[in-house]
Amino acid sequence: MPTERAEPAPAPSGTAPPTDFEVAELLRDAAGMLLGRTSPIAERALVRLREEVSYYGSGALAPTDVAESVHRGIEAGVRSFADPAHRRDSGIFAWETGRRRAAEDAPLLPLVQAYRAGVAELWDAMIAAVAAQQPHRLPLMAHCANQYWRQIDRDLTLMVESYRVVANASGSEDARRFLPVLRVLLRGHVDPVDLSSAAIGLDVPARGRFVVACVRKEVVRGELDTRQEVDGIVIYNCPKRQGGTTVIAYLGERSPADVADVLAATHPGVGIGISAVVEGLSELARAREWADLALRAATDDAEIVTLPERLGTALLLARPDLAALCAATVLGPVLELEASDRTALLDTLQAWLDCRGSAAQAGKRLYCHPNTVLNRLRRLERLTDRYLDAPRDLADLVSALDACRLVRPD
Repeated sequence: MPTERAEPAPAPSGTAPPTDFEVAELLRDAAGMLLGRTSPIAERALVRLREEVSYYGSGALAPTDVAESVHRGIEAGVRSFADPAHRRDSGIFAWETGRRRAAEDAPLLPLVQAYRAGVAELWDAMIAAVAAQQPHRLPLMAHCANQYWRQIDRDLTLMVESYRVVANASGSEDARRFLPVLRVLLRGHVDPVDLSSAAIGLDVPARGRFVVACVRKEVVRGELDTRQEVDGIVIYNCPKRQGGTTVIAYLGERSPADVADVLAATHPGVGIGISAVVEGLSELARAREWADLALRAATDDAEIVTLPERLGTALLLARPDLAALCAATVLGPVLELEASDRTALLDTLQAWLDCRGSAAQAGKRLYCHPNTVLNRLRRLERLTDRYLDAPRDLADLVSALDACRLVRPD
């Protein structure tokens, strides 16, 4: 709700109203009393905007950095009023906030409402500070309201203008319509009502077969439609703030391999990780984590990997501490060798595994005799006290080799 402004009180009979200089001086002094004491004000402002603005009261919808933003905004506001040298600070904060929220596809109206809730709390704090420290000047604070809110109006104008500049340059109406919903789903913790609304907005069922893909390449808005339908697969492209692109695909009756084919065509030569299939919109956040693990399990920058193909590696990636322990425990004596010996043994094991246990094929790959391959493998068995013809030992060696590549890329 917009906050009502205080109207200046009439001057007591026979008393002249304060001059503009006196008003500015009182505002400066009131704000100065709050320097270094903004954290409690920001916490109260955060509670206030969550209560007054439903968008920011929703754990699913509100930006993840809203608390940090409120603290920075209150600090900028106090500096701006307390020190003429920092008069522009609140305007700079407002401009940057408008740009950032537009880039995140956050709606404008809740942003304006939240900003007003924050500055209203700051105004209340300034009044309280004067009442506590200089009560004789408290009646004059009513005369400061117009000057205070004129500066707030300036800052709001800056915020709205910067928001519109970014929004108008940010691509299609589909992007502004779909991306906020997609980002909420990918963050998880969505209640059933929000899921139902999301399904209607995205025109997909709340329960159905979905996969999520992480693409190394960032999709520039306008390069690909936010929403596509290819061979019966509904695809949403969601640029990631830290780089790259997250793709949500509703499969229907299609398979993850079909999604891989579509993405290979739209992102040629780019590394892609694809999650296992999940059964509804409520599981997209988990699928995003799986897709990220699949991408990290790729052996080169242009490989397309589905999670089921690399489950073992994904498990190690999910727990790097256990991956390091596995490598050290199983391959410790090998890792202590000179670099050339260590590399020869590990590369030989990898080649032997890749060649399905064929020493002859591994020898061709390594440009050495099959007997050399066998000798290296026997040496590795002696060092590790694990044997390639024992299934559990072999499983340990495979996991340790993968872990070694992850934690010791040299």
